[in-house]
Amino acid sequence: MRKLIAVIAAIGFIGSTTLTPVIAAQATPGVAKSDEFSAAAKKKGKKAKAKKAELTATDLSAAAKKKGTKAKAKKAELIATDLSAAAKKKGKKAKAKKAELIATDLSAAAKKKGKKAKAKKAELIATDLSAAAKKKGKKAKAKKAELIATDLSAAAKKKGKKAKAKKAELTATDLSAAAKKKGKKAKAKKAELIATDLSAAAKKKGKKAKAKKAELIATDLSAAAKKKGKKAKAKKAELIATDLSAAAKKKGKKAKAKKAELIATDLSAAAKKKGKKAKAKKAELIATDLSAAAKKKGKKAKAKKAELNNVVDFSAAAKKKGKKAKAKKADLILYRRIAA
Repeated sequence: MRKLIAVIAAIGFIGSTTLTPVIAAQATPGVAKSDEFSAAAKKKGKKAKAKKAELTATDLSAAAKKKGTKAKAKKAELIATDLSAAAKKKGKKAKAKKAELIATDLSAAAKKKGKKAKAKKAELIATDLSAAAKKKGKKAKAKKAELIATDLSAAAKKKGKKAKAKKAELTATDLSAAAKKKGKKAKAKKAELIATDLSAAAKKKGKKAKAKKAELIATDLSAAAKKKGKKAKAKKAELIATDLSAAAKKKGKKAKAKKAELIATDLSAAAKKKGKKAKAKKAELIATDLSAAAKKKGKKAKAKKAELNNVVDFSAAAKKKGKKAKAKKADLILYRRIAA
């Protein structure tokens, strides 16, 4: 635009300088020349103006074209920059949104994985604990059984002849004293209990186990019944009965079966060790006890008489028994204490 203005000013200046001396020279002679000069000047001026207008038009069109191209280029640049900025913003938003979605997906996946891992870990811990508890229980049971077996065998081996003889004498004296102290009512009650216990034991028990268990129950009941008398004896019998009942209630089927097996094994071992004489005596005692129990059933007088006879027979048998009978009694007492 500045160049166009400068060109127009230059043309105007040249035109004015060229026309002024001609006008000045012709002004003196006459009017006609001046008119001609004025007409020529007007024509020239018109031509110059037309040329100037054309030049200005061309310059303006050129400038307008240049300006248009520049404006278009600038507009295109601005549009490009706006589009790039918008694209960048959109890209950033899309990236941020994508990152958020990825983060949420990852957090959700991590939570799910954590829950699954926790559940799996809890299951593994539970299985390990149950397996460990089972193993521990098995080991404890096996160890307990071994300790019981070792204790029983050690206790049986350690006890000598003197201890057996002393225990036999004490039991004999206790039985005789208890038999003397008991009244008629206690005897009748004892006979009934022995009869019921023997009958129940005879029904439930097998051949060998039945006979052995019946003997132990009979000995325990007779010992408990004979020890009763004074307040101390009654208290002791009650405590034993409560202890036996509590132990019987607490022990489950497995414990009972295991105990029965251990007792059976111990009794079988003891029975195997005993000689032929001890077996014959034991069979005779069992026969006499069963026959006495069968005879005792009936009237009250018969039961009382049978009891007195049994007491006398027991005291006489206890006195007549020798070393073998004492040893046998000591073994039975030991088994009774272990069972209790």
